[in-house]
Amino acid sequence: MRGVLRSVFRINRASLVGTFVILALATALLTATGAWLQAGWNADEFDSGMSMLSALASSFAGTTLIIVVFIVASTVATALRRRRREFALLRSIGATAAQVRQQITAEVSVVVLAAAPVGIVAGILLAPVLTPLLVSNGIVPEGFVLPFAPLSIIATLAVMFPTALVAGRLAARESARLTPTAAVQQSGFEPATISKGRRIAAVATGVAGLLVAMIPFFFEGILGTASGASSVILLIVAVALAGPIIISTVATRAAAATASGAQPALVLAAVNARGFSRRNAAVIVPLALLLSLGAVQSGVGIVSSAATGEQLEQALNADLIVSGAEGTAAPDLDTVEGVPGVTAVAQTSAVRASVRVETTGVEIPGLDALTWMPTAIRTITPVNTELLDPGVLEGSLDDLTDDGTIAVSRDTIALSGKGIGDSVDIRLPGERDAIARIVAIYENSLGVGEYLMSPGDASAEPSSIALLVGTAPGSTADVRGILEADGALVLEPHEYSQAAQAVSGEEQGLSNVLLLALLAFIAVAALQSLATITSGRREEFELLRRSGATRPQLTSMVAVESLFVAAAALVLGVLAVLPALLGLGIGMLGNPLAAFDPVIFGGLAMMVAVLPMVTMVSVGWRSMTPQR
Repeated sequence: MRGVLRSVFRINRASLVGTFVILALATALLTATGAWLQAGWNADEFDSGMSMLSALASSFAGTTLIIVVFIVASTVATALRRRRREFALLRSIGATAAQVRQQITAEVSVVVLAAAPVGIVAGILLAPVLTPLLVSNGIVPEGFVLPFAPLSIIATLAVMFPTALVAGRLAARESARLTPTAAVQQSGFEPATISKGRRIAAVATGVAGLLVAMIPFFFEGILGTASGASSVILLIVAVALAGPIIISTVATRAAAATASGAQPALVLAAVNARGFSRRNAAVIVPLALLLSLGAVQSGVGIVSSAATGEQLEQALNADLIVSGAEGTAAPDLDTVEGVPGVTAVAQTSAVRASVRVETTGVEIPGLDALTWMPTAIRTITPVNTELLDPGVLEGSLDDLTDDGTIAVSRDTIALSGKGIGDSVDIRLPGERDAIARIVAIYENSLGVGEYLMSPGDASAEPSSIALLVGTAPGSTADVRGILEADGALVLEPHEYSQAAQAVSGEEQGLSNVLLLALLAFIAVAALQSLATITSGRREEFELLRRSGATRPQLTSMVAVESLFVAAAALVLGVLAVLPALLGLGIGMLGNPLAAFDPVIFGGLAMMVAVLPMVTMVSVGWRSMTPQR
């Protein structure tokens, strides 16, 4: 077996090197993500100021895990699919299906074993690069050093090995299961049909994706925005499952349209697309994922920021919002009350806390932290809806004056089954656990926050303080002038909401960096798949040249095929992301185009269009050169 593997690696070194690179990048991405996730779980969330690290890492880790598994499986399958003829020949000279599977398992294991150490080291070295960005966003404290995370390495290997092995076995199972004669006969084309189970899975996943994309129509706030990315992934998975049928159907119609009177390049491209629909789907799907994931994640950020400002301005009934200028404390409440023209004043602040999101009744040592979700509880005193109205739907904020009470946003408890009179487990700074009774449910969660309490129940040092000031008619300008003369920062509601949007935009920078890392990984994987598949067509190009096709004609054929790949990826990517963008825009802001950023979308579309054209034509040109 060792000699066989050595020969296989020498002959297929180009595709194996590409697979090695993708596996190493995937391992690095998972290792770095796992290191931050473990750091968040192990953090003393209040003493170190790292209460949001676990939530951020968990959110990114979920998306990253799905993307990595999807890309790794696609990459391994693509690398093995180009060797269908090789596996067919092995079957024809007497190799059993079990021997073919054994060889594939050995090959994949060797590549993963070689790539894993490289990726792990790279992940360990690259993970701390995020520290300055996390510090600037207040997620980790100044001087924080990311500790070594052995669990992230173990978890990464536990993901990479099974994913690569299963993908390899599935990619070659058709050639392994066929009789030797049938294997040779089918090595020159790819059946466009898929199994019944795969068809059912494609339909079910597609329907699920559409339903999830509609969530923002019914649930505003965090629940609605979080559904966007998940709906895109579901729809892309549906496209991947049904890809061969979709590509074959489109290519068949294109072949029929070019059957007579068309240029040879068009005819050859259409026939190739029809006969190798699985091959084309393997490169189209990652490109569609690149477009759709980038578009929806940017859309989520745009809508969240805009909705935060809009809801905050709606909730603020005060005439002025007063806070301390940079480096100074906010004015005293009694001092502001004494200013001529002031009719009402309330103090609001944000307190770091954690809320239990799951109660099983059984405490597992070491895993208790996983049941607590970091959050910020907004406090207000005195409770005055004439100054701050979060849009109460049930109950009354007046009951917040009672001890042990809390108001919660609608989307926070939407899936919990809780309501008025139920309790919420809270962990305040200093590991102080408390149980608060729900007395009100409100709707403006993005603007006001997820939880609202009186400061008596959340008596921690607030992370931010603002005074909401009501003024007598015609005296707002005078009051503002007096407070500004005393050194306070004074804003009107629309100015305050714009400032909050600006802060939200700055915080979005961290999400953009993480998203960029994911998109870069997807782009490299798509590039590698394009190069692998195109370089594997050397025998096909040679046969066409012997049949009379010229090199310019073959180059034109590959160029047309690259246009087909780019167009299909753009169309499928747009169809996958469109429901999510429409749902986000209409559900959150009442504008179907609110989540659409033409600059970002145009850049992603340009990348999706250029990658296949440049890669396929350049690699194809080299593959057409006769071997000496």
